[in-house]
Amino acid sequence: MSMRLASALVLGSFGLALVVGCGSSSDSTPAGTSGTSGTSGQPATGGTTLRGAITGATETGVLDLSVPGATTTTKTLNPLGDPAAANAVTGAITLSTGGGTITLTGTYDAVTGNFTVSGAGYTLTGNLKNGVATGSYTGPKGAGQFTANATNAGAVTIYCGTFMAKGDMGNWNVACTAAGACSGSYYSTTKMGGATLTGTLTGTSLTLNDGKGGTPATGTLAGTSVTGTCATDGTCTFTGSVAACTK
Repeated sequence: MSMRLASALVLGSFGLALVVGCGSSSDSTPAGTSGTSGTSGQPATGGTTLRGAITGATETGVLDLSVPGATTTTKTLNPLGDPAAANAVTGAITLSTGGGTITLTGTYDAVTGNFTVSGAGYTLTGNLKNGVATGSYTGPKGAGQFTANATNAGAVTIYCGTFMAKGDMGNWNVACTAAGACSGSYYSTTKMGGATLTGTLTGTSLTLNDGKGGTPATGTLAGTSVTGTCATDGTCTFTGSVAACTK
């Protein structure tokens, strides 16, 4: 939420750097499972598990992905070239806005980090790099964004919520590992667009940006909920909680 989450969330009205007082992992309800990955974020011997969330105009949900460590190869269009390394990817979306759990299956290219998974009308296309999966999706309710963090560094805590600004509103989420690696996404219900976010959690301060620059958004974590502003003039506000991801 650049966070003029209002008009620039989507159109770049505000570039998004979000600073949220997001307490330490011990202050929040952890979510996620353990896994292992190499330092580059590519699957290690034990594979990689990731947890994050999807964000659409009318839906949000927890996203779990698993990339096996064993790598197989597939033939490329050039029979004389090197085969592309491809892993089978499995996962699930647990919708917080109704609709239950969607099972996902697909493939991951270990050379490029690109992957695609699909199921029940949803198709997620993204890239895995340095332990963070980012991308976009399409589904029965339209398009959206997603991110997921590797859980090898500890449990991942996810906050889901909404933002409201002058002439704009929508959904957003952020997920942080116990080691302080954070990612998230937002999607406007009025502008019908969004972007993914990346950042770090240092102490109780969370910083996220969408690569567009802009005034940081600031907030404070109270238990497992977070509230704050995403514009210096107070015209953009946001709220989120752990509970909202699984309601």
